[in-house]
Amino acid sequence: MQEMILYKVEKVIDAPIERVFSYLSDDEKIKQWNSLFVENIYNSEEDKNACIPGTKYKSVSKVGKKQLAFDAELLTYNAPYSTTVKGYTKEGESYSKYVLTETNEGTLVILEASLIPKNYYYKIMVKLFGWVSKMMLDEEFDNLKELLEKK
Repeated sequence: MQEMILYKVEKVIDAPIERVFSYLSDDEKIKQWNSLFVENIYNSEEDKNACIPGTKYKSVSKVGKKQLAFDAELLTYNAPYSTTVKGYTKEGESYSKYVLTETNEGTLVILEASLIPKNYYYKIMVKLFGWVSKMMLDEEFDNLKELLEKK
């Protein structure tokens, strides 16, 4: 089955690129703007701090009152310019790629989220309801922009 681009979110944030990247890659800082994020559970403190591609961990999110845990792997890490994470869910394999670029207006952040559905059922469900995920992430990125532009 082929990879499907679910959504792409772009925001320009009036803050230095290093600061913006830290709020995308530091678990404690992510909690300050992303209400869906609960925690990442690493095998060791060394894994948590190393930021080495290939590092595997469990990521926990919440939607409403329900918590969802899935296996994740750091695929790329090029601070402060980009990072890619692969998630393994019952729906298939998901990818989240963040690319940051310095501009005259601040830092351009691009999130590309994609999925390789496990089967045709999930492919159809993503086509029908993928807009909900994009809407939720747009809100979270607005929170990030607001937080960083206040400081």
